[in-house]
Amino acid sequence: MHPYRINVFRSIYRYKHAYLFLLPLLVLLGIFSYYPIVMALKMSFYQWKGGNEAIFIGLDNFVALFKDKTFYASLKNASWFILFDCTVGVLMPLFIAELLFHLKSARAQYVFRTLFVATITVPTVIVILVWVFLYNPVVGGMNSLVSLFGISPQLWLGGTNTALFSIIFSGFPFINPIYLLIVFAALQAIPKSLIEASVMEGCGTWRRIRSIDIPMIAGQLKLIFILGILHGMQSFYKQLIMTNGGPGEETLVPGLYMYQSGFTYNDFGYASTIGFVMLILMLALTFVSNKLIKSGNE
Repeated sequence: MHPYRINVFRSIYRYKHAYLFLLPLLVLLGIFSYYPIVMALKMSFYQWKGGNEAIFIGLDNFVALFKDKTFYASLKNASWFILFDCTVGVLMPLFIAELLFHLKSARAQYVFRTLFVATITVPTVIVILVWVFLYNPVVGGMNSLVSLFGISPQLWLGGTNTALFSIIFSGFPFINPIYLLIVFAALQAIPKSLIEASVMEGCGTWRRIRSIDIPMIAGQLKLIFILGILHGMQSFYKQLIMTNGGPGEETLVPGLYMYQSGFTYNDFGYASTIGFVMLILMLALTFVSNKLIKSGNE
């Protein structure tokens, strides 16, 4: 046997207890993550209506998908959500984390951090329904607000020019508590000696943020950026609840199109094809992001 393989087996035997602790997690990942991926790939080659009978059709689902204008429209809409999640969704947690980090009082830091993070306890569906009510053209408060600035009443979720951006704006104030905690923890991990040295050298706040803070937490910002890509690509709960993809295809995204193909049009084979293509796209976007964005260590 090759010496390298012997060393691998010896290493596994040496740390066998650690691998045994990892085994339950690997089994759960296999059942709930990897097995559905394999089944989605398998069923994408079939015409399957959800029953016991599945007809093998080869690559027909993939050919139909690549010719599907609705799918391309959904990708275009998803690109707006990805763009927003990767810009404002990164900058706002960074901005708030910097403000908290520069507070001199530890008690004030704790209070404000708790207030921001406490929003995660509110069910997302309730927040979305509140925004649906605000966007109501008759009794909602959004038309009353914009009328103060001389803007005529809008249909908001029912207008072809306003529906998509109304859903995007429903994330206001665009501060993800998890992202905020990630950035704040990264700022706290910066060596105090480095910060003190910058102060002694007369480094201003903006220059310190640009030259010290951002490079030191670049790895965490890279993580948030990638999470924003994945969230923008696969999330569809807002679109489902607020507009169901309408009006027309103005707010349709790939995740919602997959859901509708399976549970509305009863075409689970085509839905599996959409899901597998989404997986490939997300892997490609993640790979490109990893290559283009350098972390602090890199």
